[in-house]
Amino acid sequence: FISNLKKGRIPIQFIEHLNINSIKLKESLAKTKVCFPHYMNRDLAEFLGYLIGDGYIDKKYLHISTQDDENIDRITYLSHSLFGLQPKIKRDFRRKRLKMIFLTSKTLVTIFNKIFKIPIGKKGKFLRIPNQIITSDKEVLRSFLRAYFDCDSCPAQDHRQIELSSESENLIIDTYNSLLKFGIISTISKKYQKNILYFYLTIRAKYAEKYADLIGFTIKYKSDKANKYQIIGERQGSGKQDVIPVGDLLKKIRMSLGFSIREIDRYVNSYNIYEKTGIIFRNSL
Repeated sequence: FISNLKKGRIPIQFIEHLNINSIKLKESLAKTKVCFPHYMNRDLAEFLGYLIGDGYIDKKYLHISTQDDENIDRITYLSHSLFGLQPKIKRDFRRKRLKMIFLTSKTLVTIFNKIFKIPIGKKGKFLRIPNQIITSDKEVLRSFLRAYFDCDSCPAQDHRQIELSSESENLIIDTYNSLLKFGIISTISKKYQKNILYFYLTIRAKYAEKYADLIGFTIKYKSDKANKYQIIGERQGSGKQDVIPVGDLLKKIRMSLGFSIREIDRYVNSYNIYEKTGIIFRNSL
């Protein structure tokens, strides 16, 4: 024990009592040490978002595929700042602009598999948001969600909608619950694609605006689309999520009281439209 201390080797059970931001780790069979944060922070949450969204774990390395230069730059930066590693970047010939990012480290494989429960090999159906992120503050959660949505979501061009898909039902449910912490309401659906069941999370109308404002995107083309949602919202109104269906109830009440539409219109702006369409916008109440 004393000999290890003199060499700067400290048993990991004593680390929590030290005032440090990161530690150097090495699995028993690994050749090199890696740095790792002492606690969950925004950068580590962001890296996990990229890994869960576009990556997987092999027995000896972490792998992330992306065609977005912004993601490549962020993953390269985070790999160096978090772990002290320089990733290898290779072309992925499955698509024209697709790149493969590799972090070779058995130590990191063990950490992400054992601590954050990311499966080794095919991960689709078994992914969840790590509990360390779910129980962290909103800034950490925001960093994870932004990176994850950068990878796997599709914001619409001409209407307020953001769609996210995954083979993992639990991951979609975790994401749904995480968005609620920001006051963002979404819906969950499912459908088969090429005989594989996928789960979809969809954010619509004013909640898509809220996502763009409170979480947003790092990737420019996605950010540009989402940043237009407020303008679209001003033109379209509240959207279907903010309407109250009343059917012919207004007409029945008006007729039972003996009023004409013109008489009620004097006191309620646009009453004739409410009765004709059978819906009322919440923000008009």
